[in-house]
Amino acid sequence: MGSKMTKLLLAVVVIVALAGGVRWWRGRPAPLPPEAAAPVVRPARTVTLAPAGNAPVRSFLGRVQSARGRRADVSFRVAGTVVEMPVVTNQIVSAGQLLARLDSRDFETRLAQANSAAAEARARLAAMQAGDRPEDIRILESQLAAEQARLT
Repeated sequence: MGSKMTKLLLAVVVIVALAGGVRWWRGRPAPLPPEAAAPVVRPARTVTLAPAGNAPVRSFLGRVQSARGRRADVSFRVAGTVVEMPVVTNQIVSAGQLLARLDSRDFETRLAQANSAAAEARARLAAMQAGDRPEDIRILESQLAAEQARLT
């Protein structure tokens, strides 16, 4: 009687497993054809532009597109605060024309720091050349070259 019970229990487990597999197979989402695939979603950063004074603030999200439907990507190489916008809405612009200017104080500060680090490296090199060991001189020469490379 024990073997009949085992066979019956095994048959029930197999049937339940098959039923679960069929239910899973029918419930899975159908794959989308390649042409119906959703477009790639990329994160966008919102930038708020506002003129000085009590003028209204406008927030823009997305990409700039020309009136004729041609795409025109506009971006800066670095992040920063816009301090000048010499063009107005619907103004015709040409390639290379200044559209907006970023606040340069952060960049000027970083440039001054890099110049200071390069000057410090030159001073240490001069002190080492005045009487220190050749291996220390080579180390400082490489540090000076690194700082000068950061400036360019």
